[in-house]
Amino acid sequence: MRSIGTVHRSETALRLCKETRETAFSSFMKNDHFISRKGTDELWTEIAAADVPFALVSPGDLALLAALKRLEDAGFEGIPPR
Repeated sequence: MRSIGTVHRSETALRLCKETRETAFSSFMKNDHFISRKGTDELWTEIAAADVPFALVSPGDLALLAALKRLEDAGFEGIPPR
């Protein structure tokens, strides 16, 4: 997102990126961690690959780290719906 605002200087692209990030946080958060499917407690390993490369969150984001900790505790098998 930083390069859109400083290198490319596209207000439209920056606005869309911010809206996408806000949607990710409002729709894919449960308590203190990210989830894989909206409205559930499902958590799958793709969560790490889905967020960071697109700059939705930073690698050290606390919600992402909490999700990764839950995956680690589950043996990286994913957490199915309850």
